[in-house]
Amino acid sequence: MESYKKEREFSLKVSMIEGAIASFAGAIIHQGFFLQAFGIFLGLPDYWFSILPNSQFIFSFLGILSGYYLARVGERKKIAFVTGIIYRGIWFLPATLVLIFGKSSITITVFIVSALISFLFFRILMVIWMRWMDLLVFEETKGTYMGIRKAITTFTLLLGFLLGGFLIKHFSSQGRENVAFFILFSIVGLVGFTSSGLYLLQFDKKTKTRNISFLNFLKESSIILKKGKTRSIVLFFFFYEMVSSIGVPFIPVQVLKNFRLGPEFLSIQFSIYAISMTLLSYFWGVLLDKFGARSVLSLSVAGLCFTISLWFFIPKELWFILTFGEPFISGIFSAGYESSFVYIMFSDINQKHKDNFFSVISAINGVGILLGTIVASVLSVTLSGFKVFVLYKNFTLYEILFGITLIGRFSALMFLIPNVKYRNNVRYGRDLVKYVLFKISDFLKI
Repeated sequence: MESYKKEREFSLKVSMIEGAIASFAGAIIHQGFFLQAFGIFLGLPDYWFSILPNSQFIFSFLGILSGYYLARVGERKKIAFVTGIIYRGIWFLPATLVLIFGKSSITITVFIVSALISFLFFRILMVIWMRWMDLLVFEETKGTYMGIRKAITTFTLLLGFLLGGFLIKHFSSQGRENVAFFILFSIVGLVGFTSSGLYLLQFDKKTKTRNISFLNFLKESSIILKKGKTRSIVLFFFFYEMVSSIGVPFIPVQVLKNFRLGPEFLSIQFSIYAISMTLLSYFWGVLLDKFGARSVLSLSVAGLCFTISLWFFIPKELWFILTFGEPFISGIFSAGYESSFVYIMFSDINQKHKDNFFSVISAINGVGILLGTIVASVLSVTLSGFKVFVLYKNFTLYEILFGITLIGRFSALMFLIPNVKYRNNVRYGRDLVKYVLFKISDFLKI
């Protein structure tokens, strides 16, 4: 037992190192900013700015296959090693082609195909990694541990973003943006081999295998959606991710195209965002261990409703508020949201059905983001060039997308309200608000 505990503790330390290295590359391919900057460099149309950053989630339905694999095999290390190399190593292809051919059709094609293949394997890996961490993290300190891990990985994410912004600015001034993207995508490829090598050092407890057909696995997974608390959480993530994928990917596009600010301002934005996440991640972890995920998640979503509202209401003449103030506030509440998500993944679900739970969350989120991406793409084509002046600012396509995300995020809070009987005697204003929300929740049968 003591040996097993030491192996887990050592693996958790290695996982922090692996996460830090992986996050350095994650700044380049997962935050959307550099992919969108590369898309602008290649001259891609607007709808691609929704598809590219969200494509990493579109393949989330593959989480069902990952969960089924884990249920049948009962181990994670080998498949994590292989998928980790493919998902990051493939970025050597667009890195090489952009250096050789620059803004060519072959570069565009290989870039899009590589991104899709990369994110396909990423979604497979995520379910495997989440299940692995679920077995390693100690129950009594899971919130605190994930808070510390989040702080470390966010800090290296910041370093990756600063490096990316510096390289693009430096080589752009020389008219050689392709060299900057060659370096960035090559870093992602190198990280793939390094990070996957660290997987081999981590302890992987063999879990009980299940001789179950894929059809029965799907039936078991569908049962999760019928359980009260689990159902409301799954539906919340589905709806929240769907509406967020409509507007959020266009924030950097707004900065680059409408505000006419350079990539260095994106670096400043994300630096502030990452610093606030780093500073507050541990704090959110402590709150999670003390108050639980639902309360922290509700507070975080309310804060994120406020941040997206700034992009809707504030005119571009006050761009400095959006560049400096909004990222700091957004980082604070994003840290709470992401920490809550991970905490819920490690919640007290029957270990026998943990593979099903991770699969359902991954698949449902993927479907939601796919729908949101479709909506955003259709609107970006239909309302291309839309502009109307109202009161104090021009409202464009991007404000419409931000407005949809704002309303959707606020509506998503309905899924976090417990379905309980509320007293008939309503005395105070805040009680009246709760009463109305509970009634809506009861009507929706959440």
